[in-house]
Amino acid sequence: MGLLDRFRGKEAARPEEELRRLVLQVMEVLRETEEIMDDLPPELRQGARRSFDESVGESIGDCRKRLEKMERKLLAGDLKDIPRPELAGLRERMSRLDDHMIRSYLSAMKLTGDRGGKKAIRASARRRADQVEELLKALERVTR
Repeated sequence: MGLLDRFRGKEAARPEEELRRLVLQVMEVLRETEEIMDDLPPELRQGARRSFDESVGESIGDCRKRLEKMERKLLAGDLKDIPRPELAGLRERMSRLDDHMIRSYLSAMKLTGDRGGKKAIRASARRRADQVEELLKALERVTR
């Protein structure tokens, strides 16, 4: 299939490029999550941040920095130049982030009373969780 795609002018993305695209997606998910938390009332905001920190094992800012560092490495070189433990560590964090997204989605559904709010939360949470899951699957393929 790869050979036929080349004749048609379609080249498959290098693994580094695909992984970088997914890292950028998750960075956007973190930005959106932080915006959502900032819009919460102060008493809920603090609890949401604490929940994130405990579930993921680091703050949103630290998680974003980890992804930015990986993105720079993917931009600069080959995947084989990135130490295995670093990829495995990122995979572990993304697994924890994925679990947190699912749990926070369920909690948000309990907090929202109106049907329209629940529908909006469901759509937003599902999309963000799917993006994190995409990166997680790619990292699992790479670290096998």
